[in-house]
Amino acid sequence: MTDKELIEQLKRGDLPSYEALMERYTPYVLAVIKRVGKERLTYEDLEEIASEVFLKLWQKRKKLEIQAGKEKAYIGVMTRNETLNYLRKCKRLEELPLEEDWLELSEELGPEQQLLNKEKRSLIRDALEQLSETEQTLFVRRYFYFEKVMDIAKSLGMKEQTVATKLFRGKQKLEALLRERGIKG
Repeated sequence: MTDKELIEQLKRGDLPSYEALMERYTPYVLAVIKRVGKERLTYEDLEEIASEVFLKLWQKRKKLEIQAGKEKAYIGVMTRNETLNYLRKCKRLEELPLEEDWLELSEELGPEQQLLNKEKRSLIRDALEQLSETEQTLFVRRYFYFEKVMDIAKSLGMKEQTVATKLFRGKQKLEALLRERGIKG
């Protein structure tokens, strides 16, 4: 069964589909938690965050609006946000390199603010897609997973300065694209 089919079944409250999603995505969810949490999390923390991710997926199943083919990205962002929230709650996170408000919808916000945030995220996603594949990879690794420049360079076989320069130029390009779309930094 495809991810899209599993999500559609999940929306209808199908427990076997939920279990299949958990089985399929647990290794990925744990990998995202480890990358975002780095050395700040214990094994028990990892388990707690993963459980919370899957619990929220079940609780929000009826409201899920996931574009076909974007299921993994949705679960990845959900996991990342849950990990960051956990780190904040435990006071193990001092600051974030990106504006988190752009990436996260909160149930505490009113419908109008949720709609505005959703539109902002869509504009940001569209702008990111205008970047080259290399720039996108660097952005995800640096600002989504919070990897260090030297680690990214090492794993991609690039020089640290090259990675730093590409990130800098990519940020400039992204900022210009967002300004064109009416989002001020």
